[in-house]
Amino acid sequence: MSDGIRPEQFTTGTKPITVDILEATLSKRIDDIEPRLIRHGYSDKVLVEQFNYKLAEVRRFFKGELDANRAKDITQDLREAGLPI
Repeated sequence: MSDGIRPEQFTTGTKPITVDILEATLSKRIDDIEPRLIRHGYSDKVLVEQFNYKLAEVRRFFKGELDANRAKDITQDLREAGLPI
């Protein structure tokens, strides 16, 4: 077929995925620290409990607004714990 639709798509009811659909669906931040940790079960609240950080501090860390030295310390702690950052 000339429009790019294959015959099996008619029987399954599927439609081709366009770049516009992908861009509208996928997060632009998918590989940032926060989404990566959340995918592995480490939300901001879990980090607070496990590492005795303050919630506001973790949230600033995720946004990149934390003091550089403190962000370095947290990054080191997370790496030493084996977290995927």
